[in-house]
Amino acid sequence: MVDSLNSLGLSKHRRSLEDAGVHVAFAAKPSFPYTFYYLNRRNHRKIAVIDGTIGYFGGFNVGNEYIDNNSTLGSWHDNHAKLTGEGVRDLQDQFIKDWQAATHETVDKSRLYPPLPKGPIKLTLLATYGKQLEDVFIDKLAKAKKSIVIGSPYFIPSKRLQNLLATGGLIMA
Repeated sequence: MVDSLNSLGLSKHRRSLEDAGVHVAFAAKPSFPYTFYYLNRRNHRKIAVIDGTIGYFGGFNVGNEYIDNNSTLGSWHDNHAKLTGEGVRDLQDQFIKDWQAATHETVDKSRLYPPLPKGPIKLTLLATYGKQLEDVFIDKLAKAKKSIVIGSPYFIPSKRLQNLLATGGLIMA
């Protein structure tokens, strides 16, 4: 599944990919009369799940311009994470939801979920369009005992979140 606007070049290869057994879907296709609304409601998730047991997620785009082969972009660095254990199920669930939204197909999940070991740490994967994040971040940060790690390409904290990060305590602004 790829972004419908940034993957227009893939359209001409779709038939040969499908003939080779590759399923192709274009996410968030703009449509009339809500064209402008859909242009800003894009799916930028980068998720790969292999055999239901290994997941990758984060920011890696696929293209030469993202591996320093395009001097107009300058030096580029994306973060991507590998996930094993039961958290892979969350990635796979999100991918399936996105796939079903893009294709309107029903996915038979029965063969897609092998037994997975419990991981050593608690992990929360939250796929949003951003509006729920302030309360989630504040809740998680307020509960932190030792440290926090934030990885976000568009981290623009609200005043409440800035205060919490700056003071180590929740101060309502």
